[in-house]
Amino acid sequence: MSRPDTIANLKAVPLFQNCSARQLRRIANLGRESTFEAGRNLCEEGKFSKEFFVILEGHAEVRRGGRKRGTLGSGDYQPPAFAHSAIEIVASPARITP
Repeated sequence: MSRPDTIANLKAVPLFQNCSARQLRRIANLGRESTFEAGRNLCEEGKFSKEFFVILEGHAEVRRGGRKRGTLGSGDYQPPAFAHSAIEIVASPARITP
């Protein structure tokens, strides 16, 4: 995905919708896009995550104690505060900007 596409995707995320074009470029430059296969854990239950994920395509399951607690989809984000949930990608491929 091109940088302009990434910036457009970030603008669609409610958290970033009031950011200026300059701010969005800066946010896009601080991150990187990654594609994950189905079943890939992005953070482990009980572990603190230092990364911030924005889901650009696909979806992820939020699990606690092995049970599904919710689903994150395109435009959703996972802040580092999800320290006690395991997030597992369930769509293939999923593209995420950490």
